[in-house]
Amino acid sequence: MDKNINFLVFGRFPTERAYGVHVVSNAKSYQNFGKVKIIYPSTTNSKTIDSNPEEYFSRSDGIVFEKIDFYDITDNLLFKLSPSFLKQFLWLLFTYIFGKKVSKNIPNNNNEILWSTSSVLLYSASKKNHQLIFELHGRARKIQSYFLKKLYKKNYYRKIFISTSKFGTDDLHNRGIKNNLLFMPNGVDTDLFRPKNPNDSYKDKLNIGYVGQLHTYGIEKGITFSLSALDAAINELKNSPQSENMYKNIIFTVVGGTDEEHKLIDDFKNFDTVFFKNTNQENVAKILQSIDIGIVPYPKEEHIAKYSSSLKLFEYISSGVAVIASDVKANQVFDKDIGIEFFEAENFESLKRKFKYFLNKKNSHHLADLAKLNEAYRDKLSWGLRTKEILKNLE
Repeated sequence: MDKNINFLVFGRFPTERAYGVHVVSNAKSYQNFGKVKIIYPSTTNSKTIDSNPEEYFSRSDGIVFEKIDFYDITDNLLFKLSPSFLKQFLWLLFTYIFGKKVSKNIPNNNNEILWSTSSVLLYSASKKNHQLIFELHGRARKIQSYFLKKLYKKNYYRKIFISTSKFGTDDLHNRGIKNNLLFMPNGVDTDLFRPKNPNDSYKDKLNIGYVGQLHTYGIEKGITFSLSALDAAINELKNSPQSENMYKNIIFTVVGGTDEEHKLIDDFKNFDTVFFKNTNQENVAKILQSIDIGIVPYPKEEHIAKYSSSLKLFEYISSGVAVIASDVKANQVFDKDIGIEFFEAENFESLKRKFKYFLNKKNSHHLADLAKLNEAYRDKLSWGLRTKEILKNLE
């Protein structure tokens, strides 16, 4: 019997583009194993993207997007005026109710696979003959943890628990979820994110790039810090004996963020800053073709430093781009043979030293070596391999 893979999402899809890209890219990799559907609620939230998901999220051919009519609690005045604890309760309550509505549309057959990052949604939508895939992105809080334990104890046809971070895996294990538990970082579409032709490189230009949101849950993700460190590195090199070896054309490219955020950081005179607002994956892949160094300057904030699994990091590597990353645990998930240079998180001098080294054209061979390491490693990171491993463990 053919498999039906149902991706269940609530609230963050299609409102959050980064989460949406993850869901669609992940769902696409299941198409070789059955029919794939993404099930999500209708919304009146003004922050939601204007176009349909199938139009907005590129490379989604073959995926069925099923929108379920549902009351959007976030547009309710009472919800907006409520204290945070009540908002959280109402959010989880409506997540549960949405799951029950979804459950009516999914037959109680063992060829039905339900995937979600919400334990509340997965529990309320599931039936005993279903196969379940739960993915923890971040940290399991109290209520999410309660429903995780209920999923773990209840008998289903098959089930598997996945965390995209090592700390998340430890959290689940410490909460009693010890069987059918996997640590699996995110993946990347290796067909889309491909290395550039080395002949396209301009020898007197260095393009440093950042892809993604500039803030997560109100936390700045290190972009202003990085721009300031680059500016300081250029100033020091200009006034040193190494000035003649510095690249003449230095660019910092930011893909993501809002116009307001861009205005706040478009302030540096030592290099050109190029901004692209949120765009589809095809355009991101094309932009990365012009990048020499991809940066992941995450701060020490706990959620980001321990529990994230950065899609941008995978996209850089798959594109054959050398990487400079902060040494937070979330960035240190690969083998040693990888093209990443680490700096001490939130240490301005540490990042400045990295920039000074790579701004010197005499060190371009090292940059090329890092890029080659990533080109050699990229095939290990495909969504297809990840999905194949998940389904093998689900058998």
